[in-house]
Amino acid sequence: MKIKDHLNRTLTFSSVPKRIVSLVPSVTESIADMGFGSSLVAVTRFCKYPSDVVTTLPKIGGPKKIDIQKIVDLKPDLVVAVKEENDKEQILSLMEQVPVFVFDVNTIEDSLDMLDRLGTIFDAREVSSRWIKEIREKMVRYQPERVAQRTLYMIWKKPWMAAGKSTFIGSMLQLAGYDNMIS
Repeated sequence: MKIKDHLNRTLTFSSVPKRIVSLVPSVTESIADMGFGSSLVAVTRFCKYPSDVVTTLPKIGGPKKIDIQKIVDLKPDLVVAVKEENDKEQILSLMEQVPVFVFDVNTIEDSLDMLDRLGTIFDAREVSSRWIKEIREKMVRYQPERVAQRTLYMIWKKPWMAAGKSTFIGSMLQLAGYDNMIS
């Protein structure tokens, strides 16, 4: 199977990946929820859910500072990363040694595309298609009040960081009717 990641790089798999390292909590949860938690061989220290899956797995650092050698030593069939969450230089270095699939999730549509591609990678299109359909149906029915309240969504401290408008969080704030103060 050949599939393009969100950086438009083509990855080729002869079979469904069996040894997966996830570098982002949301992707870890999606993989586990699709039924492939037993294929995870390592996650970040920020991956907390599902706890029955991630508790015993080796931790390979945080999304911004990963242990590349530890990942390579695990001989993964696939490493999944997110452009905004992971350090570019580390991911480029990792790409030279193991297959890395990079997602770039800035909008709700990007997140649905991520689910679709995960469904393709894991031969679980039935699951991913059902999730995408349910999410789209719920979004059509969702009619929030437009509160036009200016909002600041803090995502980190030391240093302080806020979610901008062109992020997934920014798109969710907009959907919920809030005006993000950060551009």
